[in-house]
Amino acid sequence: MGDDAVLGVRPEDVGVRPRGRAGDDPVHELEMVVTVVEPMGNENVVHLSFPDDRSTDALVAVTKGRSVVDEEDTVAVS
Repeated sequence: MGDDAVLGVRPEDVGVRPRGRAGDDPVHELEMVVTVVEPMGNENVVHLSFPDDRSTDALVAVTKGRSVVDEEDTVAVS
């Protein structure tokens, strides 16, 4: 007990959307900050960190090419 745990999630299975959009479900979402958006043509690689610790990326997501999030946005992640 008390040890850190690491959870692996496929980036394409991570949902990212701006806060305040219809469907907010704070019980089943994490609030995170977009640190980097890498446009790759038909998709974007979105790097995310927790608001209180932006020193490292905690999660990476893959979104469709026309991203609705920008760097420094606070987003809902599910």
